[in-house]
Amino acid sequence: ASAADTPRLHFCGLKMRDPDTMLLAGDNGTTEMGPAYLWKWKEDEYVELMEGRTVNCHDIQWAHADAGAGDAGAVWMPATGAIDKYNASTGATLKHLTLDHAVDINHVQLIDDDKTAILSGRSTNDIIKLDVSSGEVQWYLGGSYGDFDIYAEDGKKYDKGESYWRGQHNAEYLGQVNGSDGKVVDEYGMFDNNY
Repeated sequence: ASAADTPRLHFCGLKMRDPDTMLLAGDNGTTEMGPAYLWKWKEDEYVELMEGRTVNCHDIQWAHADAGAGDAGAVWMPATGAIDKYNASTGATLKHLTLDHAVDINHVQLIDDDKTAILSGRSTNDIIKLDVSSGEVQWYLGGSYGDFDIYAEDGKKYDKGESYWRGQHNAEYLGQVNGSDGKVVDEYGMFDNNY
């Protein structure tokens, strides 16, 4: 059966792999777990990944080093308190990185040729920057383990260890921009569920 034929399957994690193909992370009902697919949207063709292995449905990203490997590359996905890299063909776990103080990683974005991961810790209300090669956390932004003071748009200060946002989804690095003081700063975005 294809993804389109599975009645309770819907997709939570969606990212472009290339202009013609999307990566889809499926949710069986409301379990927040399911199979992953490549969707060749022009042909409306679904290609099951990882031999149908059930994985976290919140996010999926094609691994940079395997970007040209056709359907047999690798994908990064969030896991409980960790992120995993899977062989996209067999589903074998290629890398498993567990994080201190992380319980509910719900989004993963790999940048810098997969050297750095930007993670969203939903239940800990933080964005995490992770060095992928060492597995070391570079910093926590927000949440109980936050390394920085945060200033809201109205100027209100949230001391490190406080949360300005709660239960966020899809925290991602957007790039470098000129700040209000003219200095180049890194910019991040997210959906603040505020629960």
